[in-house]
This record gives sequence, structure tokens and C-alpha cells, in this order.
Amino acid sequence: MIDRRSFLKGGIAAPFLSSVTLAQDRVNPIGLQIYTVRAELRRDFEGTLAKVAAVGYKEVELAFVGEFAGGYGRSAQQVRTALRNSGLSGVSAHVPFDSLGDRWSEIC
Repeated sequence: MIDRRSFLKGGIAAPFLSSVTLAQDRVNPIGLQIYTVRAELRRDFEGTLAKVAAVGYKEVELAFVGEFAGGYGRSAQQVRTALRNSGLSGVSAHVPFDSLGDRWSEIC
């Protein structure tokens, strides 16, 4: 059976991908969507960030949705400090579109 990667390299999509390198060949460093460890963050925010960094992540995507919005009661500055102390960079954020309201043009 053909796998998806082989199909994309040589199948119907090949003409469209001829100048594109597959993501695993060009994305470095790989980051972590911090929402995936939300239960651990709830129990130990700073400790979880330290563990994320200890396994080798350097970049994280923050998720400002649900109970995580603002870092479980932490201000943006406190989240930034915790990231910095752990050696992590918050390089992107998942923000619900409808929460932007009239601020869309100032953010994008």
C-alpha cells in the first residue's frame, strides 16, 4: 500500500509540489502547541514549561482559549516571564477569531 508521503511526492500532487520541500525537511525547530499539555499546566504551570523545555522544545504556540486564556489567571507579563525562565519562546498564539472584535486590523 502506498503511504501519503509517497503519494504526494510522486502522485497526482507532484506537479504542484515540485518546488516545495516537505515540512520535515525544512522546519526547525519544531514547536509545541502548549494547549496539548493544558492539564499539566493547570497543576504546575512553571514546572510544566520547564519540562517542555527539558525534552528539547524551544518554541511554543500559546492558546488563549477557554480556561487557558491569560495563562490560568496569569497576566501576559507573568506568562512571558515564565516562558523566558524556562528558555522557551512563544512564537504564535491560537486566538478565537470572534474574540478579536474590532481589534482585527490592529492585530494583523
